[in-house]
Amino acid sequence: GDVNGYAYRANFKNTSEKPVSVIFWEYRFAELANPANVVRRQFLCSINLKPGDKIGVSIFSTRAPSDVITADDLAKATEKIFDEKVFVNRVEYADGTLRQRGNWKYDDYQKAIEHATSVPWGKEVCRGF
Repeated sequence: GDVNGYAYRANFKNTSEKPVSVIFWEYRFAELANPANVVRRQFLCSINLKPGDKIGVSIFSTRAPSDVITADDLAKATEKIFDEKVFVNRVEYADGTLRQRGNWKYDDYQKAIEHATSVPWGKEVCRGF
């Protein structure tokens, strides 16, 4: 049957001189009514992005933008509920080098990343972890 879920989308452009092979990114939601309530949904995308190229990615997830606001609440909302931002946490280049956002640590997520990538990839470009 049908599965209710959410599509998380982001656009990226490779501004470096080298091809990008993996992007780790997150969609961060801060509740406007309660800014201390922040939810992060993290993803990794296996791509081949040449210098200067752009890509739009989308991932379907059953995990909502909030752990406390329901899909029904979101559907009924007439005003903006969240401050939404996309962060690039880590970029892995085809030559094996990488760049990482200062306070984001791969080791903090290594088990989740290994779990997310343990299943063979199908046609999907991105996975949540």
